Amino acid sequence: MEISEKLDIFFRSAIGAANEESEAILGEQTRIYEESLAEYEKMRQERFEAEERLMHKRIEKEMNRAVSEAILQQKKEYHDRAEQHREELFALVEEKLRAFRRTNEYRKLLVKKINEAKELAEGQECMISLDAEDGPLWQELAHESPALQNGCSFTVSKESFGGGIRAMIPSKNLLMDETLNGKLEEQREAYSL
Repeated sequence: MEISEKLDIFFRSAIGAANEESEAILGEQTRIYEESLAEYEKMRQERFEAEERLMHKRIEKEMNRAVSEAILQQKKEYHDRAEQHREELFALVEEKLRAFRRTNEYRKLLVKKINEAKELAEGQECMISLDAEDGPLWQELAHESPALQNGCSFTVSKESFGGGIRAMIPSKNLLMDETLNGKLEEQREAYSL
C-alpha cells in the first residue's frame, strides 16, 4: 500500500469520524432545540390561556358592574316615579277631603265623632277641639250633637289640622285624634306601591 492510499484511507476515516461526531453533536443540538421549542410553546400556550381567563373575568366583572348600575338606575327611576305617583295621589286625596269638608256628610261625621268621644268619656269631662276652619260650624253642631249640649266643652283650635276633631278626656288621660290630617298621614305611611 502506498502512502497515497494510506493517506486516502486515513483521510476518509478521519472525515467519516468527524462526520459521525458532527452528526451526533448536530442531533443532540437539534434534540435540545426541539425540547426547548416544545417547552417554550407549552409555556406560551399556558400564558395565553391564563391571559384569556383573566380577560374573560375582567369582561365579566365589567358586564356585572354595568348590569348592576343599570339595575340601580332602573330602581331609582322606579322609586322616583312611585314617589311622584304617591304625591299626586295624596294631593288628589287632599283636594277631595277639602271638597268633602263642604258637604253635609262631613257635618254628620263630626257629630258622629263628637258623640263617640262623649261615649268614650263615660260621663266624665270631655273637651272637643274643632279645626280652625270648622269654627263657623259650631252652632250647627251644637244643635245636632247631644254631647255638646250635655257636658262636653268646646274649643276651636288655633291651628288647622285638616278637619275632624280632637277630643281630650283628662280623667282617662286620653287624646282622641280623629283629625283628617292624622288619618291622611296614617294612610301616607301605610301606603306603598
